[in-house]
Amino acid sequence: MQDLREKPGNRALWKDIEDKNASYYIPVPRSFMEELARLDARNKQAIPAKLISCLMGRHGFYKAITDDRRQTTRIKAININGASTALLGKTAQLQ
Repeated sequence: MQDLREKPGNRALWKDIEDKNASYYIPVPRSFMEELARLDARNKQAIPAKLISCLMGRHGFYKAITDDRRQTTRIKAININGASTALLGKTAQLQ
């Protein structure tokens, strides 16, 4: 990954970069895991909840789930922080 830091103006296409496995696919997740372990060592028990909150966001959202075989779409309310939503737990037919 050092080459990315040294050449910020480098405009290479991802498909043209050689040896992505050794240069990116292995070091990036490894660095991420090391950083999570370091944070967890400093902040016991806080990291999992904060990580999920960071990845999912602070506000509820809706997820559309399609079932192509049945030709249906479900809308699922994701309520992370206990924020109330008007249709949570209810169903409504779209017209």
